[in-house]
This record gives sequence, structure tokens and C-alpha cells, in this order.
Amino acid sequence: MSSVRIGDRVVVRRAAGIIDGRQRYTDVLGELLDDSGGYTVRRDDGEVVTIPAAEVAAAKAIPPKPTPFSAIIAVERGCADTWPAPEQEWLGDWLLRAGSGWTYRANSVLPLGEPGLDLDAALAKVTDWYTARALAPAFAVPVPLSRRLATALTRRGWRSDAPVEVMTAPLSALSGEAAEVTVTDKPGEEWFAMATGGYDRVPDAARAILGSGDDRGFAEIRRDGRLIACGRGAISGGLAVLSRIEVDTSVRRQGLGRQVMAGLAAWAGDRDADTACVQVVSTNGVALALYEKLGFTVHHRYVNLVPPLA
Repeated sequence: MSSVRIGDRVVVRRAAGIIDGRQRYTDVLGELLDDSGGYTVRRDDGEVVTIPAAEVAAAKAIPPKPTPFSAIIAVERGCADTWPAPEQEWLGDWLLRAGSGWTYRANSVLPLGEPGLDLDAALAKVTDWYTARALAPAFAVPVPLSRRLATALTRRGWRSDAPVEVMTAPLSALSGEAAEVTVTDKPGEEWFAMATGGYDRVPDAARAILGSGDDRGFAEIRRDGRLIACGRGAISGGLAVLSRIEVDTSVRRQGLGRQVMAGLAAWAGDRDADTACVQVVSTNGVALALYEKLGFTVHHRYVNLVPPLA
């Protein structure tokens, strides 16, 4: 037996009896749900199968099932809808976004297909569009959906940062204690200040991006009237994108971040969302570990790319 863990995608070889004098086997593929007294596996078709220990001949972890491109596009569109740049324009299937430089996501091209032009012409249009707004051109390239584009840009000298993990989880996995959480449909000044990193003056672009749109929830935890934790939920279809989960340094390691997420999950569930989504830089090990404990798995990732230095 190779080492397998709960949550792994596995293949379990099952003894299927003696046929024509020979031991026969069948394979069961899917997510390992339980390994006590055998193996319980959720197959790709959703069926849950329990294989008694006496029938298990072997088991090993296998790579995750590739995420369909259509699912990547759906999640990326949902994330873009819930983080709306003040200026947006489509170039074929590339979404050009500008927000006065506030956050990378709101100031980069999201390529979800082809631009309708050859690459050099498309890049020239992108450069002109961002230059007209006093911004440097940039891309947020979902992979593997647009891997060829990422490769082409890299060959042209474009530079990349650490990739961003786009993680999803069933909304029900985030249920938990949220007695201290209040979720409103309009953020106050303290919320904006905490959610944007304590700016003395909250950028206008931040107000537009965070505060605009329908189905927005702004979570707060207050003690003695003081805001000590906050978060934002935004819904697109059945997807609830959670962001800006912040906890005051004086009260960290008390589970307040989890409370905020549970409160936002309850709020989103009341609005018929069924899937939660977060985006986190791959080098942020603390956040990744927390989200994995909460039931999130990597759906796909995107790579940030900027032009070569002049």
C-alpha cells in the first residue's frame, strides 16, 4: 500500500473474486473519504463506495482530475464579476480591466480565449489601452486554460510573480460558529479602512470595486464598539467569492477569521450560493493551510505577467 490520505484522489484495487481459476480485480477511482476498516471512496460520478479491508489489494494516490476549461472560465468570470474594475472592455475573449492601479486583479487583462487578432497586434492594443490610462499593461493568465499565452509572453520576456491559487469549497463546509458576526449590505468607513489595510484615505477605486454591485455582504465583528475583524462576500450565480478577511493584530489566533468566513457562508447560503471561492498567492503558506483545513481545494491557478524591463 502506498501512503494515501483523506481527501486524496485515489485508485483502490479491489479483489473481485475467482474467475476461471484466477483472482480478478477491479479498480475504484475517486476521492478518499474514509480509511477506517477499509476504504470509502466517492467516485467521479458521485457514487460513494465502501471497500472492506479484506477486499483491498492495493491503494495509491493519483493526480487530481484535471479541471475542465469550461469550469475555469465559469469561475474566472464569477471572480471578475465580483471584483468589478471601474473600466472594462472586451478584446475578443480578453477582458481588459483598469481601476486606477488599485489591486492587480482590477488592473490586468483576463484572457479567457482568443483576442480575435494575432498576438502581436493584440499586445499592441493592450499596451495602448493601458498607456492611455497611465497604467502598465499586465495579464492575469489562468492556467492551464491559457497556458499557450503564458508561454508566448514568457518567450517575449514578460516577467511573472508567484502564481495565485484559486480555491473552491462546498459552502456547507464553512458552517460554524459565527455568533459575533454581523453582515450588512453597505460597508462603513471603519470597514473600508480595515479592509484596505488602514489607509488614512480610502482610494476611490477601492470604494468602487469593493462597494459596487448586487449581492454584496460586508462582515464585521465588534467588541466594545470597536471593529476587530471584517470580510467581504460577493455572489455571482452560485459562486460566493470571499475576500478581505482581516483581523486586528491584537486579537489574532482566536478563530475570528473562521467566524467571519462562517458568517459570510451563512449569508451567501441564504442567497442560493452553493460554492465558496478564495484567491491566495501560492507563497502564503499560512493562508493556504487555513483554507485547506476549512475544506478548500485548488480549482486552478493564474499567473501574473508584466512586460520586460525597458
